[in-house]
Amino acid sequence: MNLDKLTILIPTFNRHQCLKRLLNFLYLNNINAQIIILDSSSNIFNNKDINYFSKHLLVKYKHFPESISLDNKINHGLKDVQTPYSVLCAD
Repeated sequence: MNLDKLTILIPTFNRHQCLKRLLNFLYLNNINAQIIILDSSSNIFNNKDINYFSKHLLVKYKHFPESISLDNKINHGLKDVQTPYSVLCAD
């Protein structure tokens, strides 16, 4: 699916299994949108998984402190959007 003008922002917090399932869904459905993961989990998402999905998807991973609010996390992510359209997607 041609979504090259779209960025998908994915805020997440301690739900790495859900995030991995979502990334797998996007990969299997050939979604070619820019993807920015906004993670404030206590642990960083598995680097091996990020490397795998980065080979197939346009993924940018950003890790934040657990104390960051959702709106601040989204505002930081929006600063990296370089496409004319963006959406938030739950993990």
